[in-house]
Amino acid sequence: MEKLKILLADDHILFRDAFIQYLKKTVANVDIAAADSIVKSELILHHGFKPDLIILDYQMPGMFKFSGLKKLREKFPSVPVALMSGVIEDYEVKEAIELGISAYFPKTMAGQDILKGMKKAMEGGLFFPKGICDSSYYPSHYMPDESEKNLHDKWLELKKSSREDEKYFNCDSLGVGNLTPREKDVAEYLLEGRSNQQIADGLGLKVVTVKLHVRSIFKKLGVKNRTQAAMLLNDIGWTR
Repeated sequence: MEKLKILLADDHILFRDAFIQYLKKTVANVDIAAADSIVKSELILHHGFKPDLIILDYQMPGMFKFSGLKKLREKFPSVPVALMSGVIEDYEVKEAIELGISAYFPKTMAGQDILKGMKKAMEGGLFFPKGICDSSYYPSHYMPDESEKNLHDKWLELKKSSREDEKYFNCDSLGVGNLTPREKDVAEYLLEGRSNQQIADGLGLKVVTVKLHVRSIFKKLGVKNRTQAAMLLNDIGWTR
């Protein structure tokens, strides 16, 4: 059985050592490389250590906000990164999500929950505490430009994984919460596959007004056409 390799980058010695001991006691066959700065993290990676996961402290020497995270994502894009912090605002976590982190672990999180998140991230999933990603937020880089089939498959995967844990989830939300009441009316017709003329007739609107609503819905949901919008709304079981 191959060793599980973890790069833990945290400049708080007491926490880092305690967390390493916890991992060694609870995870079988694990190899942990420790660093106390972003520079040392890069050196470890450049010298051949190939981690299955990087756990990165938010604030360390050599980092200004997410400069260290950006470096790691640019130089080692195939390695999932989990952000860990004791002091960070929700909007900063969302910024980190946009930069490509796979998980966020508050330092107050229980060890068993961190292990769940590590497993999820290494499997290619996402893991964030509830409240970080609400109904009006969806990280833009997880909205793929591939075919509609790939888009559909991605949503099914995220939807399934979100049900596996009630306490922590995978940001499988859309911008549905940002739709206006009239846009929600139009969205119902989109789900039924209605044309702009049919929507206009049903709601007593002009076709040009319907087109404006449809365009706004696409923008808020992060989709390109009616089919994608209907698929996403259907996949999450959206109802008014």
